[in-house]
Amino acid sequence: MPELYVSQTPFFNAGAYGIDQPFIVVHSAALELLDDDELRVLMAHELGHVISGHALYRTIAAILALISLGALPMLASLAVLPVRLAFLEWSRKSELSADRAGLLGAQDVVAAHRLDMKMAGGGRGEAFRAQLNVDAFMQQAHEYATSGEGLDVVYKLLSTLALTHPMHTVRAAELQRWVSSGEYDRILRGEYARRGPETTDRPLRDDMTAAGNYYAGEARELATQVADAAKRAAERAREAFRNAQKS
Repeated sequence: MPELYVSQTPFFNAGAYGIDQPFIVVHSAALELLDDDELRVLMAHELGHVISGHALYRTIAAILALISLGALPMLASLAVLPVRLAFLEWSRKSELSADRAGLLGAQDVVAAHRLDMKMAGGGRGEAFRAQLNVDAFMQQAHEYATSGEGLDVVYKLLSTLALTHPMHTVRAAELQRWVSSGEYDRILRGEYARRGPETTDRPLRDDMTAAGNYYAGEARELATQVADAAKRAAERAREAFRNAQKS
Protein backbone atom coordinates (compact mmCIF):
# COMPACT_ATOMS: atom_id res chain seq x y z
CA MET A 1 0.00 0.00 0.00
CA PRO A 2 1.67 3.28 -1.08
CA GLU A 3 1.90 6.08 1.44
CA LEU A 4 -0.32 9.12 0.87
CA TYR A 5 0.73 12.74 1.47
CA VAL A 6 -1.16 16.02 1.18
CA SER A 7 0.77 19.05 -0.05
CA GLN A 8 -0.37 22.55 0.88
CA THR A 9 -0.46 23.77 -2.70
CA PRO A 10 -3.01 26.12 -4.32
CA PHE A 11 -2.66 24.47 -7.75
CA PHE A 12 -4.76 21.42 -8.59
CA ASN A 13 -2.65 18.29 -9.01
CA ALA A 14 -1.86 14.83 -7.72
CA GLY A 15 0.86 12.37 -8.59
CA ALA A 16 2.49 9.01 -7.95
CA TYR A 17 6.26 9.19 -7.54
CA GLY A 18 9.17 7.17 -6.23
CA ILE A 19 11.32 4.26 -7.33
CA ASP A 20 11.42 1.30 -4.95
CA GLN A 21 8.52 2.47 -2.76
CA PRO A 22 6.06 4.61 -4.75
CA PHE A 23 4.01 7.19 -2.87
CA ILE A 24 1.08 9.43 -3.78
CA VAL A 25 0.92 13.20 -3.28
CA VAL A 26 -2.38 15.10 -3.46
CA HIS A 27 -2.42 18.89 -3.53
CA SER A 28 -4.73 20.61 -1.04
CA ALA A 29 -6.43 22.39 -3.96
CA ALA A 30 -7.74 19.02 -5.18
CA LEU A 31 -9.29 18.30 -1.79
CA GLU A 32 -11.03 21.67 -1.89
CA LEU A 33 -12.42 21.31 -5.42
CA LEU A 34 -13.52 17.68 -5.55
CA ASP A 35 -16.41 15.87 -3.91
CA ASP A 36 -16.05 12.35 -2.50
CA ASP A 37 -16.97 10.57 -5.75
CA GLU A 38 -14.47 12.62 -7.74
CA LEU A 39 -11.76 12.04 -5.13
CA ARG A 40 -12.41 8.32 -5.42
CA VAL A 41 -11.75 8.54 -9.17
CA LEU A 42 -8.58 10.57 -8.54
CA MET A 43 -7.20 8.11 -6.00
CA ALA A 44 -7.98 5.12 -8.24
CA HIS A 45 -6.21 6.97 -11.06
CA GLU A 46 -3.05 7.39 -8.97
CA LEU A 47 -3.20 3.79 -7.76
CA GLY A 48 -3.42 2.80 -11.43
CA HIS A 49 -0.09 4.54 -11.95
CA VAL A 50 1.41 2.65 -9.01
CA ILE A 51 0.07 -0.78 -10.01
CA SER A 52 1.16 -0.26 -13.63
CA GLY A 53 4.70 0.62 -12.57
CA HIS A 54 4.45 4.16 -13.92
CA ALA A 55 5.86 5.89 -10.85
CA LEU A 56 9.53 5.43 -11.79
CA TYR A 57 9.13 6.66 -15.35
CA ARG A 58 6.81 9.48 -14.36
CA THR A 59 9.49 10.63 -11.93
CA ILE A 60 12.03 10.63 -14.77
CA ALA A 61 9.56 12.46 -17.04
CA ALA A 62 8.96 15.06 -14.33
CA ILE A 63 12.72 15.64 -14.01
CA LEU A 64 13.14 15.94 -17.78
CA ALA A 65 10.20 18.34 -17.94
CA LEU A 66 12.07 20.62 -15.54
CA ILE A 67 15.19 20.64 -17.68
CA SER A 68 15.47 23.90 -19.56
CA LEU A 69 16.86 23.13 -22.99
CA GLY A 70 17.83 26.79 -23.36
CA ALA A 71 20.19 26.50 -20.40
CA LEU A 72 22.14 23.68 -22.04
CA PRO A 73 24.83 23.97 -24.73
CA MET A 74 23.42 23.55 -28.23
CA LEU A 75 24.80 20.06 -28.85
CA ALA A 76 23.66 18.86 -25.42
CA SER A 77 20.16 20.26 -25.94
CA LEU A 78 19.90 18.54 -29.33
CA ALA A 79 20.95 15.25 -27.73
CA VAL A 80 18.49 15.56 -24.85
CA LEU A 81 15.51 16.80 -26.89
CA PRO A 82 14.47 13.48 -28.54
CA VAL A 83 14.71 11.65 -25.20
CA ARG A 84 12.74 14.38 -23.46
CA LEU A 85 10.00 14.37 -26.10
CA ALA A 86 9.78 10.57 -26.00
CA PHE A 87 9.37 10.55 -22.21
CA LEU A 88 6.74 13.30 -22.42
CA GLU A 89 4.79 11.33 -25.02
CA TRP A 90 5.00 8.24 -22.81
CA SER A 91 3.86 10.34 -19.84
CA ARG A 92 0.78 11.53 -21.74
CA LYS A 93 -0.10 7.98 -22.76
CA SER A 94 0.35 6.74 -19.19
CA GLU A 95 -2.24 9.29 -18.07
CA LEU A 96 -4.79 7.80 -20.45
CA SER A 97 -4.09 4.33 -19.03
CA ALA A 98 -4.44 5.63 -15.47
CA ASP A 99 -7.72 7.34 -16.43
CA ARG A 100 -9.08 3.90 -17.29
CA ALA A 101 -7.87 2.60 -13.93
CA GLY A 102 -9.58 5.54 -12.23
CA LEU A 103 -12.88 4.67 -13.87
CA LEU A 104 -12.52 0.97 -13.10
CA GLY A 105 -11.77 1.75 -9.46
CA ALA A 106 -14.65 4.18 -8.96
CA GLN A 107 -17.07 2.72 -11.56
CA ASP A 108 -18.72 6.11 -12.00
CA VAL A 109 -18.50 7.50 -15.54
CA VAL A 110 -20.13 10.84 -14.69
CA ALA A 111 -17.79 11.43 -11.74
CA ALA A 112 -14.81 10.67 -14.00
CA HIS A 113 -16.01 13.28 -16.51
CA ARG A 114 -16.63 15.79 -13.70
CA LEU A 115 -13.05 15.26 -12.52
CA ASP A 116 -11.71 16.10 -16.00
CA MET A 117 -14.00 19.13 -16.16
CA LYS A 118 -12.85 20.48 -12.80
CA MET A 119 -9.20 19.87 -13.65
CA ALA A 120 -9.74 21.80 -16.89
CA GLY A 121 -11.33 24.85 -15.27
CA GLY A 122 -12.92 24.20 -11.93
CA GLY A 123 -13.20 26.99 -9.39
CA ARG A 124 -13.98 27.35 -5.73
CA GLY A 125 -17.38 28.24 -4.38
CA GLU A 126 -20.86 26.84 -4.85
CA ALA A 127 -21.85 29.62 -7.25
CA PHE A 128 -19.04 28.66 -9.61
CA ARG A 129 -19.70 24.92 -9.32
CA ALA A 130 -23.38 25.48 -10.13
CA GLN A 131 -22.35 26.79 -13.55
CA LEU A 132 -20.36 23.67 -14.49
CA ASN A 133 -22.12 21.53 -17.08
CA VAL A 134 -20.81 18.02 -17.78
CA ASP A 135 -22.82 17.62 -20.99
CA ALA A 136 -21.46 20.89 -22.41
CA PHE A 137 -17.92 19.88 -21.42
CA MET A 138 -18.25 16.51 -23.12
CA GLN A 139 -19.58 18.22 -26.25
CA GLN A 140 -16.48 20.42 -26.21
CA ALA A 141 -14.29 17.34 -25.75
CA HIS A 142 -15.94 15.66 -28.74
CA GLU A 143 -15.52 18.73 -30.93
CA TYR A 144 -11.85 19.04 -30.02
CA ALA A 145 -11.18 15.36 -30.66
CA THR A 146 -12.84 15.42 -34.09
CA SER A 147 -11.53 18.78 -35.33
CA GLY A 148 -8.87 18.31 -37.97
CA GLU A 149 -9.15 21.02 -40.59
CA GLY A 150 -6.32 23.06 -42.03
CA LEU A 151 -3.54 23.80 -39.60
CA ASP A 152 -5.61 22.72 -36.57
CA VAL A 153 -3.92 19.31 -36.57
CA VAL A 154 -0.43 20.83 -36.65
CA TYR A 155 -1.33 23.36 -33.95
CA LYS A 156 -2.76 20.64 -31.69
CA LEU A 157 0.39 18.57 -32.12
CA LEU A 158 2.80 21.42 -31.41
CA SER A 159 0.78 22.67 -28.43
CA THR A 160 1.02 19.30 -26.66
CA LEU A 161 4.63 18.25 -27.36
CA ALA A 162 5.97 19.83 -24.15
CA LEU A 163 3.12 18.70 -21.88
CA THR A 164 3.37 15.86 -19.36
CA HIS A 165 -0.43 15.41 -19.39
CA PRO A 166 -2.89 15.43 -22.29
CA MET A 167 -5.40 18.27 -22.37
CA HIS A 168 -8.36 17.44 -20.19
CA THR A 169 -10.81 17.60 -23.10
CA VAL A 170 -8.69 14.97 -24.86
CA ARG A 171 -8.66 12.79 -21.75
CA ALA A 172 -12.43 13.02 -21.37
CA ALA A 173 -12.98 12.16 -25.04
CA GLU A 174 -10.53 9.24 -24.92
CA LEU A 175 -12.17 7.83 -21.79
CA GLN A 176 -15.64 8.11 -23.32
CA ARG A 177 -14.40 6.43 -26.50
CA TRP A 178 -13.04 3.56 -24.41
CA VAL A 179 -16.36 3.19 -22.59
CA SER A 180 -18.27 3.28 -25.89
CA SER A 181 -16.04 0.55 -27.32
CA GLY A 182 -17.47 -1.89 -24.77
CA GLU A 183 -14.10 -2.62 -23.13
CA TYR A 184 -15.14 -1.04 -19.83
CA ASP A 185 -18.28 -3.19 -19.50
CA ARG A 186 -16.36 -6.28 -20.61
CA ILE A 187 -13.84 -5.83 -17.77
CA LEU A 188 -16.63 -5.25 -15.25
CA ARG A 189 -18.11 -8.59 -16.34
CA GLY A 190 -14.79 -10.21 -15.43
CA GLU A 191 -13.70 -10.81 -19.02
CA TYR A 192 -10.04 -9.86 -18.89
CA ALA A 193 -6.66 -11.58 -19.00
CA ARG A 194 -5.41 -13.01 -15.73
CA ARG A 195 -1.77 -13.78 -15.03
CA GLY A 196 -0.18 -15.74 -12.22
CA PRO A 197 1.37 -19.09 -11.31
CA GLU A 198 -1.82 -20.95 -12.21
CA THR A 199 -3.16 -18.84 -15.07
CA THR A 200 -1.90 -18.41 -18.62
CA ASP A 201 -4.82 -16.64 -20.29
CA ARG A 202 -2.60 -14.68 -22.63
CA PRO A 203 1.20 -14.34 -22.86
CA LEU A 204 2.56 -10.92 -21.92
CA ARG A 205 4.38 -10.71 -25.25
CA ASP A 206 0.99 -10.69 -27.02
CA ASP A 207 -0.03 -7.57 -25.11
CA MET A 208 3.33 -5.94 -25.81
CA THR A 209 2.97 -6.68 -29.52
CA ALA A 210 -0.58 -5.34 -29.55
CA ALA A 211 0.53 -2.16 -27.76
CA GLY A 212 3.40 -1.68 -30.21
CA ASN A 213 1.09 -2.10 -33.18
CA TYR A 214 -1.42 0.31 -31.68
CA TYR A 215 1.11 3.09 -31.09
CA ALA A 216 2.73 2.53 -34.48
CA GLY A 217 -0.69 2.85 -36.10
CA GLU A 218 -1.38 6.04 -34.15
CA ALA A 219 1.95 7.50 -35.28
CA ARG A 220 1.18 6.69 -38.92
CA GLU A 221 -2.30 8.17 -38.62
CA LEU A 222 -0.93 11.35 -37.05
CA ALA A 223 1.70 11.69 -39.77
CA THR A 224 -1.01 11.29 -42.40
CA GLN A 225 -3.21 13.90 -40.72
CA VAL A 226 -0.34 16.39 -40.52
CA ALA A 227 0.57 15.83 -44.18
CA ASP A 228 -3.04 16.23 -45.29
CA ALA A 229 -3.43 19.37 -43.19
CA ALA A 230 -0.27 20.86 -44.70
CA LYS A 231 -1.54 20.11 -48.22
CA ARG A 232 -4.92 21.70 -47.52
CA ALA A 233 -3.26 24.76 -46.00
CA ALA A 234 -0.99 25.11 -49.04
CA GLU A 235 -3.95 24.80 -51.41
CA ARG A 236 -5.88 27.46 -49.52
CA ALA A 237 -2.84 29.76 -49.56
CA ARG A 238 -2.49 29.34 -53.32
CA GLU A 239 -6.20 29.97 -53.82
CA ALA A 240 -6.07 33.10 -51.65
CA PHE A 241 -3.03 34.33 -53.63
CA ARG A 242 -4.82 33.77 -56.95
CA ASN A 243 -7.93 35.59 -55.70
CA ALA A 244 -5.77 38.48 -54.53
CA GLN A 245 -4.18 38.73 -57.96
CA LYS A 246 -7.59 38.75 -59.68
CA SER A 247 -8.85 41.56 -57.47
